Amino acid sequence: MDHVGSEGVRGYFSLILAAITVANITGLTLNRFIRVAGKAGMSALSRMMGFMVLSIGISMMLNGLIPLFRV
Repeated sequence: MDHVGSEGVRGYFSLILAAITVANITGLTLNRFIRVAGKAGMSALSRMMGFMVLSIGISMMLNGLIPLFRV
């Protein structure tokens, strides 16, 4: 079993601290955005994100199918 030195522990601690910081900043920003956008804005954003996910899915599917039909 490998032993984690003090450098490794500091690295893990820094990574966890950075993740917590990013999560808090994102949460505060999104809460403010939700209040400003309102119900209609969130509905529009949800539809746009759904369209983007659909587009990515179709692109992935076509990238997998096109090589099958090449002569």
